[in-house]
Amino acid sequence: MAFANGVPQMSLGEVTQKINEVITKDVYEPPVQQEMALLNNPMDMIRALYSVGFIGIRDHITGSFIFCHDGHNPTREFTREDQILIHPCYWMALNLTRCPLKSVSAPFGVAAFL
Repeated sequence: MAFANGVPQMSLGEVTQKINEVITKDVYEPPVQQEMALLNNPMDMIRALYSVGFIGIRDHITGSFIFCHDGHNPTREFTREDQILIHPCYWMALNLTRCPLKSVSAPFGVAAFL
């Protein structure tokens, strides 16, 4: 819920701040506290969210967002210049606003998002 009612695209610093606010609270049930102890800093949590496809990272060359859905750790380190995007499938549930994606024409008239 740390990301609810906000925007889907943020800087790494903004994401780190939101996650830090969550993991420093001691108000969760024991299983959640246990998970947070394993992911004991914001960057560990960001890597975990990336590995399951909750967030993507903007590719500096193409400008597209790269998502991972297979549970693997990122193949590169996050940098302060990185832009993070919450996967579009979560936008409605989190009531996110200001769509950062632009619609472009794709072959055969299918709309695609980059």
